[in-house]
Amino acid sequence: DNRLEPAERRWQKVFVALPWLTFAVMLAAPLLLVYGNLPFLQQRAEQQRQVAKRPAEVKVAGFQVVNFGQMPDVLERPFPTMLLLFHPATYASKVFLPAMQELDRLLRQGHVP
Repeated sequence: DNRLEPAERRWQKVFVALPWLTFAVMLAAPLLLVYGNLPFLQQRAEQQRQVAKRPAEVKVAGFQVVNFGQMPDVLERPFPTMLLLFHPATYASKVFLPAMQELDRLLRQGHVP
């Protein structure tokens, strides 16, 4: 320590303390965020419990064959959408397209959302 100049001793103290301060901030930040947001999180959890108690209205679109230009509209729907890509020249498309249409019909007959 005697071989260091006063300015070097000061920077040595800074570089010793800086990792510990960084560690303390990284340890405290998540705890402070949770503590600060806890009332909001509890309120949101209670709202979700209330919503879960109510019977849900299920909105499901029917089976549709759409072209590429219509896909953004289909994907931006407010409910889950399953998108399957078909090409008329493939054997799998000739098998799965009618199968998916039949599956849609069977699910709707059975009132399965």
